[in-house]
Amino acid sequence: MFKTRPIAALITTVALLAPPAFAQQGTAPDGANTTIPPGLPPHTTPTAPDGTSPTTSPTGQVDVQTKPDLGATADAPAPSAAPAPDATTAPAPDSSAAPATPVTTPAPEVPAMATGLLAPEGYTQIADFTVVTADQLKGAEVRSAEGKDVGRVTELRSTSAGLPEALIADIGGFLGLGAHTVQLTPDQIGIFKNDSDNFIVVSSLTEDVLKSLPAWEAPAQ
Repeated sequence: MFKTRPIAALITTVALLAPPAFAQQGTAPDGANTTIPPGLPPHTTPTAPDGTSPTTSPTGQVDVQTKPDLGATADAPAPSAAPAPDATTAPAPDSSAAPATPVTTPAPEVPAMATGLLAPEGYTQIADFTVVTADQLKGAEVRSAEGKDVGRVTELRSTSAGLPEALIADIGGFLGLGAHTVQLTPDQIGIFKNDSDNFIVVSSLTEDVLKSLPAWEAPAQ
């Protein structure tokens, strides 16, 4: 009885003074066993280097879960710039295009001559006033609408383009004395020609009308 107590007291003293040989076991809040490394106080949860708390895997080992960095943001893709227009791709002018049609000025039209006139016997009317010349008509007989010889052609007037535009005739008189000089336009006359190249001018106006026409005077030179 007296020998047992000193031995038990000795064992207790040795146990208290000796360093812990085994790691202490703790219990996590969720009931899982957490292995605490030696030297840590009981029920102290180790902390990972990034500040996260370890969790215990089903195998009993402690795993450290890394928390996502909520402050980090993904780099948004830079907006793609619209390509600048390539000045070198502009189409070249088409040199094969047909040249513009040259503008031509139409020739002036000669007024038509009178029709339905009483033709002298053996004569045929000329439809185109431009085929006769001043030399052919100068001195030609002038007849009225009644077919009466009333005068002579003295001149053929032409435009600046060289086209005939009027006849100058002496109406009445005798041998050139007392004649009434008038101007006859193409629509007031018809020109007739026979096989001997003789010309007669027949007017659509009567003798009285011819004598009443305004007197023509040569323009000042």
